[in-house]
Amino acid sequence: MGPVIFAAVAFFFLQEDTLERARRMAESGRLEDAVRFLESRTRAEPRAPELAYLAQLQAAAGGLPQAVASLGRALELAPDQDGLRVTRGAMLFELRRYEDAKGELELAIGRRPEAALAHYYLAAVYQGLGRLELAETSAVRAVELSPAPSSAPLDSAEPAPGVAARHLLAEIRFARGEEIDPLLREVIAVEPEHASARYLLARSLQRRGRTEEASSELRRFDEIKRAESRIAQGLDLSRVGRREEAIAELRLAVEGSPENARALFLLGRELLRSGRKDEARSCFDRVLAVRPDAAPEIARLVDSFR
Repeated sequence: MGPVIFAAVAFFFLQEDTLERARRMAESGRLEDAVRFLESRTRAEPRAPELAYLAQLQAAAGGLPQAVASLGRALELAPDQDGLRVTRGAMLFELRRYEDAKGELELAIGRRPEAALAHYYLAAVYQGLGRLELAETSAVRAVELSPAPSSAPLDSAEPAPGVAARHLLAEIRFARGEEIDPLLREVIAVEPEHASARYLLARSLQRRGRTEEASSELRRFDEIKRAESRIAQGLDLSRVGRREEAIAELRLAVEGSPENARALFLLGRELLRSGRKDEARSCFDRVLAVRPDAAPEIARLVDSFR
């Protein structure tokens, strides 16, 4: 529901052999191998950077409780790393352990009051607890501290921080009966495939009797959600090495949503992994027609397969 919760791990430079080896495994689609490799290494010789990256991979594989535990071990070794504390608070929120999450986030904010992501997740925690006034206060602060809305990297399932903060504030204000359309249109301007923003805008339009506009937004929401379901299935298949089936799912996502830049990018990535460079290049050309700003991301991906 929020921005990439592992952005804070960037303070570790992945320069050690263990981390580099794990990174190469993960980026080549061998996520489970990378997790097992790091679990073995950190049992024998626990180090904070490796535990933090292990937690990132565990979360990506769906093992959020394990990731929380790994981050807890990393923080025991590096208690001054507030970015990791925010990440752990975000994970605890995702597990609905709201009071535990609140404690981690408040500690991080006390040490770093300008930490936008900590304010964002504290707002989400208060929303989960039904304390909407406090949630709105924290969400406003998150918006103030976040960058201007921008498109997220195409290999990310989460929106950029400025987008996520505005969407969360819109959710909270909608629950309080307040005006939200300007916030949502800011979000959609940079993330047209943001399904939740489309749905919330439809509900807001319905609330004000603008049924035709609401129906249009709901149709777009349905198209995006169907594509997201195909994308998720494709990524799951890729993680377990079933690449041809993954490619088939991603092709269906593109067929259902032909201008979905993320679906096109991920299909191109799977085709690259299968050695089909010409087909991948065709996908990337279509991505660039929709998202010209994605050129550096595509170039990095292509370079990694040379």
